[in-house]
Amino acid sequence: MPWCVVSMRRARAFVAAFALLLAACDPAAPASTGELADARSSASRTDGAAEAGGTLRWAVREPAAVVPAGAVDDASLLIVDTLFDSLTALALDGTVRPRAAVRWTPSDGGRRWQFTLRRGARYHDGTPVRARDFVRSWSLTVAQGHTGAHLEEVVGYRDVREGRASQLAGVRALDRRTLEVQLRRPHMGFPTVAAHPTLAPVPAAAASARDRYAKQPIGNGPYRMSEPLTTGQFIRVKRDDEWHNGPRDRSDDRVREVLFRIIDADAAYVAFQQGRIDVSQLPAGALDQALRTYGPADGSGGPGVVDAPRPSLYFLGLRVDRAPLDDVEVRRALSLAIDRRALVDDQGDLALDPARGIMPPVLPRGDELVCATCLHLPSLAAAAFARAGVNKMTLTIDADGGHEQVAERIRADLAAVGVDLVVRVLPFEEYLAEVESGAAELYRFGWQASRPTAGAMLEAIVRSGPPEERGDGANYGGYASDTVDALLDRARRAEAEERRDRLWARAEQRALDDQAIIPLFSFRQRIVISDRVAGLVVTPWGTATPERASIVAGPDIAP
Repeated sequence: MPWCVVSMRRARAFVAAFALLLAACDPAAPASTGELADARSSASRTDGAAEAGGTLRWAVREPAAVVPAGAVDDASLLIVDTLFDSLTALALDGTVRPRAAVRWTPSDGGRRWQFTLRRGARYHDGTPVRARDFVRSWSLTVAQGHTGAHLEEVVGYRDVREGRASQLAGVRALDRRTLEVQLRRPHMGFPTVAAHPTLAPVPAAAASARDRYAKQPIGNGPYRMSEPLTTGQFIRVKRDDEWHNGPRDRSDDRVREVLFRIIDADAAYVAFQQGRIDVSQLPAGALDQALRTYGPADGSGGPGVVDAPRPSLYFLGLRVDRAPLDDVEVRRALSLAIDRRALVDDQGDLALDPARGIMPPVLPRGDELVCATCLHLPSLAAAAFARAGVNKMTLTIDADGGHEQVAERIRADLAAVGVDLVVRVLPFEEYLAEVESGAAELYRFGWQASRPTAGAMLEAIVRSGPPEERGDGANYGGYASDTVDALLDRARRAEAEERRDRLWARAEQRALDDQAIIPLFSFRQRIVISDRVAGLVVTPWGTATPERASIVAGPDIAP
């Protein structure tokens, strides 16, 4: 079984902040390039002689869905983003760009937003895109339980989520082209939320003919489905020449069709080596060989091997309100006892980075060592445990997914400092129930940011309060800090991005000083892109730019 870490909420058909599927689990997931460029408008033209369009062949796992409301994994997010356009789009540096909306205006200190839709925008069947379509889509997404980190701040979210209402009270169509969104509290960064692929518009058929629509949705994005979904085989999308939600070079050399082949990572890489796939996830153990053969990618994508960080974190959650973990020195000792480099090395070629804080490297400050206890200092840990009289702990994990290997490393590290770690391995539902109820004193957890801000991680992991205040996040350990919450609130109200980043940095540092969690490692994305392809941009957020790419070498080979 592949070594996977899945967001807790995934088991209940709900993914908060992009489902945390590791690179080793999803052969379709795109990776970060770290370039400060618009992911849909800055892909460079090739200097080579391009053929007239062509088919881009991309290997993916079976997607959970191909409609916005059901996009809960990397493959579905990639495909949905190809078929649909949300209100905004994100550049690789996190800058918000127009997409279905051409402008947006805050009022009431950021509690209310108005988005003006692009004039003349249409779905693939020619019907116009209206503001009411966003009301319908967002309400369907919340009602079906597939989003939590995106819309929990919208007025009426809990009523729809819990079945007391069918439509979000805080989302209204003021007219055909004006969408108003009312939030429970200020959020000057809300346009970054509005870029998520699950928040794209859907026509009335999405609700009235749900089964048929789910197999061949009508979107408003750069590509349209040319035939119904073929489960277990492929998804074929063709360029929509009427699309104009963003800048596009309409030259004939641009990719005219994307064939998403549903295939596992090992088979996909073999097909790539045979020239039958253009974009493939690298399976475990293939990195060195792929680099020797295809070389590293240069710039914003291929050709070559893309090896870049993802906005995700694997950590230990702690019941900070229960002995012995209510003692911050014990929590710090636990962190100092763990050898993160050895833990990562244990996983072999599985694309991990030892954690240096709460932020993964792709987010601001993520490449800085801001967690003083993320160093391996076993002598200090042993002394602290001895002073506190702690010689035993219990770690709760779920079965499968590779967590037992992680737990064994932690057990060995704690044994070296005089602490016996008991590892409880439970079926996922039992494990989930224990964590959510607060019964687990120490437990593994994973999280992935749904947008390119430190706030997306911090709001989920360290904000305190009841669910209606902190949202559907990952803080099940009882951590509460008035200081951290106040800093997060101030960041939400800040208009300047630089000020938000400074406030988030202070919140992260305070949470780490309190040892609210124990960061272990973050994840990397590894894909290989054929030299047939030029101008393809991949992002850390599960999206890509086939509409800006070209097929520049070799004939289309039947997949």
